[in-house]
Amino acid sequence: MHGNLRVMLGRLIPDEPFFPYGDRRDVQYPEELPISIKYWSFLSIIVDLMLIAVGIIVDYNPFATILFGVFVLAGPIWALIGWDRFIRKFNRRIGNIEKGPLQFVIQLPFPSCQWLALFSLVGIIFCLAFIVVVSTIVEFRFG
Repeated sequence: MHGNLRVMLGRLIPDEPFFPYGDRRDVQYPEELPISIKYWSFLSIIVDLMLIAVGIIVDYNPFATILFGVFVLAGPIWALIGWDRFIRKFNRRIGNIEKGPLQFVIQLPFPSCQWLALFSLVGIIFCLAFIVVVSTIVEFRFG
């Protein structure tokens, strides 16, 4: 039991540093879905569904929770389905920046897409939790 949990928790950690490319300017992000983003997407979907269920049970009018929950669930589902297309398009855009008027952007170090996606997925969870808590407080306070 502990071994399986340790393996699963180990897969939640991205396998590259936050700035993996250093000073390199010829950055090409890998198009395959990283295992950490896959597991974080599944975890985000599960937690979001649980928060939506709590919001539906607790709120008198759960329309806002359901609507926001649908928008929030689109992020992790899109990460699972459209990661390769996004990275392919992003890699092309990086090449275009080098030729365009925004060349100063190239002087900044390129962050890891895994870490950026991880921050987005965790942020989505906290946003939905905040909406559920605030709507519950408003419901009990003013409802």
